[in-house]
Amino acid sequence: MDQADAQAVTVVLVDDHPVVLSGLSFLLGEFDGIEVVGTAATGAEAVAACTRLRPDILVLDLRIPGPAGPAVVKTLAEVSPRTAVVILSTEITARDLEWATETGVRGFVLKGDDPGQIAAAIRRVHDGGTFVSAELSGALLELSRPSRARATDPTFTERELAVLQHLVHGASNRQIARALSVSERTVKAHLTSVFGKLDVRDRTGAVAAAIRLHVVDLDA
Repeated sequence: MDQADAQAVTVVLVDDHPVVLSGLSFLLGEFDGIEVVGTAATGAEAVAACTRLRPDILVLDLRIPGPAGPAVVKTLAEVSPRTAVVILSTEITARDLEWATETGVRGFVLKGDDPGQIAAAIRRVHDGGTFVSAELSGALLELSRPSRARATDPTFTERELAVLQHLVHGASNRQIARALSVSERTVKAHLTSVFGKLDVRDRTGAVAAAIRLHVVDLDA
């Protein structure tokens, strides 16, 4: 294995349709820096593969024979905690987004997305960022609506807005720190403040709320 291969993002793919599994495996293998090291057709096979291979990323179809997606994600935290999850499915509902974000999933893509978008999701999640397919924006925005009404919209400092801007575009804490010339600890402090003001618990919720409140420029 050469140095480039050693630095590749390792991926296990899970889908119960053989054609989808083989096709996606081939397509992702065409992208530099991504190596598909295993495949699985069931939840049990997915857990076994991750236990054995300890991949960087598990690309998981939600609708697979048992155990289903939520159980796989929960078990994965125990058997291979360093493995991050990218959900890939024909349809991802607001309820799916809710349980997934609560368990720390940060990547959501659809089977109809361009393979380049799936590859981008893998890379971004591996770098510590968040990736949500544009087609899922409606469900994500609905999920982000607060359970109780606020008297006024939150206000942010200039630096908090800068952090939010980078967060919405999928940057990791390290990337944000470099862009703003601050420490990662400072970025984490700003994120804690932002989460509190938006009444959210994680990065995905912050992204959705920031878009809904129009506090960031999506075209920047």
